[in-house]
Amino acid sequence: MAKSTNISIALIFSLLVVTVFTAESRAAPTVAAPVCSSFHGVEIGETCDTIASRFEMSTADFLQLNPNINCNTMFVGQWVCVAGHTL
Repeated sequence: MAKSTNISIALIFSLLVVTVFTAESRAAPTVAAPVCSSFHGVEIGETCDTIASRFEMSTADFLQLNPNINCNTMFVGQWVCVAGHTL
């Protein structure tokens, strides 16, 4: 009985090791990195939508250039990208 338990434990451990190494060997998804060519300092009353409109871009394009921005917590003087492209 003890031999059977040891074999089961060894089998479970082996499967766990294979699973971990398989998961770690997968390629990480690529994220489009923004390359900014022009910045703007947020002014009083501006929102993501008003800035996008001011610089003649869609809000979706603005958010793509500023992937870490939180439109609900922008503050005066915060630098945002208003022109550029993604790689």
